[in-house]
Amino acid sequence: MRIISAAIVLLLATPALAGDPYADAMARAKERERAGDTAGAAAELARIATEYSQDTALQLRLGWLAWSAGDLPSAEKAYRTALTLAPESKEARLGLGWTLERAGRCDEARPLFEALAGDPEHGERAREGLAACRPVEVFAMVPTLDLTAQAYVNHPGRRWAIGPHLGLPMRILENGILEAHYRYLRVFGEPGTGTGAGAGTGTVPSWDQYEAHLSAGFASPRWGAVAQYALADDGSGSGTLSHVVGATGRYSPLGDIVLAVSASLYPDLIIGRGSLAWRVPINDIFSVEPGGALQLADRDVLGDGFVTLRAKGALGELWIGGKFGPELRPAYLSLATIYNVPERIFFGAWAGGRLAIGEGFLLLSWEWYHSELPANPSTDIITGEWDAYLFTVGGGLTL
Repeated sequence: MRIISAAIVLLLATPALAGDPYADAMARAKERERAGDTAGAAAELARIATEYSQDTALQLRLGWLAWSAGDLPSAEKAYRTALTLAPESKEARLGLGWTLERAGRCDEARPLFEALAGDPEHGERAREGLAACRPVEVFAMVPTLDLTAQAYVNHPGRRWAIGPHLGLPMRILENGILEAHYRYLRVFGEPGTGTGAGAGTGTVPSWDQYEAHLSAGFASPRWGAVAQYALADDGSGSGTLSHVVGATGRYSPLGDIVLAVSASLYPDLIIGRGSLAWRVPINDIFSVEPGGALQLADRDVLGDGFVTLRAKGALGELWIGGKFGPELRPAYLSLATIYNVPERIFFGAWAGGRLAIGEGFLLLSWEWYHSELPANPSTDIITGEWDAYLFTVGGGLTL
């Protein structure tokens, strides 16, 4: 009797001693994956896939291993099977999307990524998929045209000014940047009281300024670099031809850190300028951009600080900001603007908005600057101070 009981116990224990095929296959697949053999790991699971055809987790694991091994047909089959078993599986949709993307079938992958782009858990990877599926643009151009009107309060030689600005930003092979800008400004002065640039005894009531800007560089989501050159020709009394050379670099680990350096080669003075700003995202809509700049003008060192608050959404962008600290004849190459005037700009504020309309946009902005003219750059004696107000309206269209 004892012999029979022992035999029964042994017989019942035999399946356990033989092991669990599912657990054994999973264990072998894990060992192969640890060894770097993802193809072998996928093969281990493929052997039991038919027997456990209703196991969604098995299909997801098999899809991942096959994708990692580069076996895209097997990965697609596994992910589609998982979706059949669990139509709401976000992991299966994401895996299938990346499988189709790698196979060059972005038209099929894009809807899968779009459906998950706002998901808290899978949204980041889905947005990466959308970026990977974005078609490479061989060439794109966004011509812009705006008109700026300037009004001066208490200025001894200037009343108002107006002029257009034409921009031709271009993208070449997705990451290449080439930009050309032309700016013209007609300044109207007080007849017979000055040259238009500052206080004086000249007899020229008005003057013109022409600017040409060129820049070329590279930009990716992580970083970018641009070399810049500008030429200004004016009759403001500060000389005729002026040259500005500069470079701007961007690094985007969290937001955009931008470093810009330039040298303004005026006929009577060379001014070096460096600025550092960091656009820090607050959330998906708002960001704040604090920064500062230093100028070296002959033996003078001038410094200023600035900050801009931005709100950006599907309809466009709004911004408001200000600055404090002296600047002398600054060149803002990223804005295609050169202030070739003798006074120092001490305070400033700005606000504006950009409205997205189809493939284009409309722009409206306002700026205010308070300037002072010292009798001698090395002293703090002020011979005049005034305010300038700038109003700009314009737009652009992607071609």
